[in-house]
Amino acid sequence: MTASAPDTQSSPTELVWTRLAHARVRELTGDASRAPRALVVGTAGSGKSLVLQHLRSTLRSRGTHVALASSNPDLSTLPRDAVLFVDDAHLMTESQLLALQSRLEDDEAGVVLACRPWPRSEQLRLIARQLEQGRPPIVLGHLGAAELRSHLAREGTTVPETCLSALLELCGAVTWLVREALLAHGTGPCNDPEHRAVQTALTEIVAARLHTIEPAVAARVQSECLNVAGTADADADETAMAGYAEGLLLRNGRPVPIVRTTVLATIPVDRLIALLSGGRSRPSNEVMELLTGLTDPRIASALVELGDAMLERDPVRAAELYRNAASSGADPTAIAVRLARAAWTRGDLDRACALIDSAEVPTGHPLHDEAVDIAGSVWAARGFMSISTDAYASGDISDPRVAAHAAIAALGSGDGDALESALGIAAPLRTYPSTLSVSMRLLGRGLRAGVTPTATGALDEMVRAAERYTESGAHGPIPELPAVLAALTAVNTGELDVAHGILTTAHRGGHGGAWAKPRLLLWTAWVALRRQHPDETLLRLENVRAIPGELSARDRLLRDAVVIGHTRRYGDPATLPTVWHRVRDDVMHVQPDLFSLFPVTEFVTTAALLGDAERFESAFAEALRLVDRLGNPPAWSAPLHWAGFQKGVLLGRPDELTRHARALVTAAQSNPVAAAMSRAGKVWTEALTGAVDVDAIEHAAAQLAKVGLAWDGARLASHGAGRSEERRTVARLLSTARQLHPNREAPDAEHPQPASAGRGPSMLSPREMEVAALVISGKTYAEIGETIFISPRTAEHHIARIRRRLGATSRSDLIARLRAIVEDRDGSGSDEHGGSAWRTP
Repeated sequence: MTASAPDTQSSPTELVWTRLAHARVRELTGDASRAPRALVVGTAGSGKSLVLQHLRSTLRSRGTHVALASSNPDLSTLPRDAVLFVDDAHLMTESQLLALQSRLEDDEAGVVLACRPWPRSEQLRLIARQLEQGRPPIVLGHLGAAELRSHLAREGTTVPETCLSALLELCGAVTWLVREALLAHGTGPCNDPEHRAVQTALTEIVAARLHTIEPAVAARVQSECLNVAGTADADADETAMAGYAEGLLLRNGRPVPIVRTTVLATIPVDRLIALLSGGRSRPSNEVMELLTGLTDPRIASALVELGDAMLERDPVRAAELYRNAASSGADPTAIAVRLARAAWTRGDLDRACALIDSAEVPTGHPLHDEAVDIAGSVWAARGFMSISTDAYASGDISDPRVAAHAAIAALGSGDGDALESALGIAAPLRTYPSTLSVSMRLLGRGLRAGVTPTATGALDEMVRAAERYTESGAHGPIPELPAVLAALTAVNTGELDVAHGILTTAHRGGHGGAWAKPRLLLWTAWVALRRQHPDETLLRLENVRAIPGELSARDRLLRDAVVIGHTRRYGDPATLPTVWHRVRDDVMHVQPDLFSLFPVTEFVTTAALLGDAERFESAFAEALRLVDRLGNPPAWSAPLHWAGFQKGVLLGRPDELTRHARALVTAAQSNPVAAAMSRAGKVWTEALTGAVDVDAIEHAAAQLAKVGLAWDGARLASHGAGRSEERRTVARLLSTARQLHPNREAPDAEHPQPASAGRGPSMLSPREMEVAALVISGKTYAEIGETIFISPRTAEHHIARIRRRLGATSRSDLIARLRAIVEDRDGSGSDEHGGSAWRTP
């Protein structure tokens, strides 16, 4: 037989055995009373062949007839008195083992057999047991320091004690490695205290051994060296024993130190990746890139795990890893859900929805709740909160976090029953609370409190929920962000500074992840608009434009509302119709939901201003039905009724104005914002009848400003000025309007006059009458702007429009016509900045 790993051929003086092995050899050769029979067991390179050589030489010197199994394939032809030496018995064929077993049945036949501890067939096991019954085996185990020193002393050589200990540790005391290490080290003084040269030499030898053994055994050795968990089955145990038999693993399956060093230094990259993919070690991105095309469940699992880790910071790369995992044999349904999650994260809602639609994740699947969550969140982002609620109700949700998301959708769609049902599922489990679970628990309490008549505690709960959500680092799908819900709750209670702080902190903290940034910025822009910070509004809009990707339908609606709101409050009035025609149809693509009422109200009011109210009758009616289904909670219904009141004012519809004013009176009993709106509605209605109470108007306007409606307060004061006959009243209310809305360019752009009106004061709007008075006084565009807080460009626009309406052919002709109009109006020429010309018919 020939060993798969070469045993070193040496003279007996070169033998490096354990003390016990030496004793067993002496015992065998010293007993002449019976035929020599013995079993020699050792790993590759342990010296089995040297032991056989020594025994043969000793017996021959005594005249004993010896025979080699390798020289006699047919064992039945050997003479009975010959002692048969069998090396590498673990490699014998079945027929050879049968012949050997037959020979052992003769008690007078001598047999000395050497083999590795693995593999052992059943026949070889029986033969080994039979030999062990007659004499203990000669086991060539690992060497100790004392045995190695004795061997060196016999050889007449020395190795420094520190070097001897280091070499034994490096080689794990494995005999063949220790022998190679001693040869590489040499004797005498050591000039390499770290033994780098020895390690280099041993690395080459071990690498060569790994290339000659069975691939499965080499793979197991590599797995152990890389600390990769293997499968607990019979094959795994077999390969571990094979690695031990090859002298590369210890009996417990752990690698010899120098073997581990060799594997780490020489293993091919693709093999390294395959081993690490299912292990405890965390593979690098560079390593995982080489896994494409390899089919292995461990690889698929590693790819999915790495994709999950990369999902937030690089959803495109995560999607690629998920697709590679699918090629490696991952569950297609699970991959579809994860790809949908990646599509959501990068803002591709259509792709996310398509993937979830095609996945058909059944109830009971580990990712069922996540699939429902993605579907519900996608439909919410698309602007269909009722469909989102249906999506969450489509399956039995067991995850409290997803149930909390379902509660958000239910509230957003005005489904009170679904809200209570979802909140019941979202009740906290009896487990250790995570930051995210605490956030969802607080959120549920805040949602429920927000729809009560007084909304007591809602803001506190929502602020805490938003803060915990930021801390949790959550970035997955959700119908609406906790920070947005908290900010809306703050706005609904007149706390605009609180709302601004919530949104700013959330944005800085990465609240909701990358996909949430546009929404947080847009709501920040909206709140800045309400806080009368137009520069911040424009800055946040610019921030949103700089973010790659398309906005969702709901985000587009919010962006458009901010744009038209800013244009109406601070822009050139001539640009408002252009902006309006560009964005007005976006409302048609979404369904109104509770969390988009502010954008809807901006559209409704602007539509009434521009004579386009019918376009939004349906959306406004649907919004009213939504809050009605929830019992008209004052915190949410008041802004909607205020928009309805403004619409009634702009369109001159007393019945509509009255209906919403009554709703505000009811809401005012428990909500400060509704109370301010109700008081303002009362004095506004009175002003429409000509009853201008300056103190009441100023107080109501100030109350509106206090709850974040300074623009509306300025409009109320301006409207009162337009209905007054007293110059001092006009001046006082106009001053109030400017204080509430500084640099306000178009306070009366809501009241355009038809071009067909006859010549006279009614032909011009109140703002145009004010500009006319300044033109008569000889002021320039810049001076006009400085006087009434408008831009020179807006002043020029007003004068050009006045000239067209009056048909003036020159500046002198314009001034003459304007003087006639002003004198006709109050019989006193220009006074102040137009005097009582602010009265509107």
